[in-house]
Amino acid sequence: MTASLVIVGVVGLFVGLVIDRAVRRLPLEKSMVWPWAEYCERCLQKKPLAASIPIIGVFFVGGRCPSCGIALSKRGVLLQLLTAAGFMGIYFLHVGCEGHELPSVAHTYGNWQPNLTFALFVYHCLLYCFLLTATFTDLDYTLIPAPITNWGIFLGIVVGTVWYVEVHPIPVSIVGGSSTNLYGAVHPGQWFEHHRWNEWFGGKSRTISPNLEWFRSTFYLHWALNWTKYLGFVTGLVGALVGFGIIWIVREVCSWAFGKEAMGIGDLWMLAMIGAFLGWQTAVIAFLLSWVSGVVVGLPVALLRRGQAMPFGPHLAIGAVAAVVWWRPLWKYFEPALFDAQIFFMIALGMVVMLAVVAYGVQMVKRLVLRATDAAKA
Repeated sequence: MTASLVIVGVVGLFVGLVIDRAVRRLPLEKSMVWPWAEYCERCLQKKPLAASIPIIGVFFVGGRCPSCGIALSKRGVLLQLLTAAGFMGIYFLHVGCEGHELPSVAHTYGNWQPNLTFALFVYHCLLYCFLLTATFTDLDYTLIPAPITNWGIFLGIVVGTVWYVEVHPIPVSIVGGSSTNLYGAVHPGQWFEHHRWNEWFGGKSRTISPNLEWFRSTFYLHWALNWTKYLGFVTGLVGALVGFGIIWIVREVCSWAFGKEAMGIGDLWMLAMIGAFLGWQTAVIAFLLSWVSGVVVGLPVALLRRGQAMPFGPHLAIGAVAAVVWWRPLWKYFEPALFDAQIFFMIALGMVVMLAVVAYGVQMVKRLVLRATDAAKA
């Protein structure tokens, strides 16, 4: 176990180098692969190859550019450490705990295999890399480049399709029951069962034609062999759409209340990426947790920075990580609302109305303060 964690940590250090390159290049619309060598931002001279060694590379060159003497950024070291720590934490959470931290619903399916915990580890590490890259580009430039979210959505859906529905905490087709009961999978294969077609298309004789029977049996067999891939694809696609829709609604409501753009377009695609990886239920939970992070972390920082607005992308990343790490306790509280359509839509509508009222109230207070300030100056 210890040796595996060390190997995972070393891999994380080298992946951190790639993330650091992405953070520095993508917001400036530079290529990730050309030029391959790194250059000093001041003198534009090529950096020594030793400077690219994880952690200790910066110290090999004395922390400064050999050509012009400018201090090299320590951001790369921080990203390498965060990546390595995240990889080791995810490995321990899924592989080290032998899957005990996985959602109980994942063991409902008969084709679940314990070795899929490693697939889940790789899947979440991939999401963690995209979240880390988006977080630091948003902090540096208040911008989430489209290649990050576009590739994240694409890989989230594709890998989730190839590696079946078990990589998603709650697949989109899981319905009914409480966490103590078995969940039933409702899937299109059930629409092609023999007795259903006899009832729907058999007429009075309750038997269908040979051609219809061939079509029904062929699709039913195909579905029986490939249904996890279909559900994995639909789960990622629905998660991306719901994630995008949540931020779009919040953005429109807040923009109307504030009279200006309230959130960046990158935040929409970032939550869509989270939904593509984790499904729509986890996207909802991550979004709610991001507001908690915004109040606990973002508000004090904004006050220290004298009211300067903070990017929302880092809080979405914190919400997604928290939703994965503390999935079991969180799901106990969110399950009733997410599995009851009436309760879910009532809560969603109430939150939108409350958000509009609060945003409009904040805007009115600002206007009153500005009027009082102008009156005092006059």
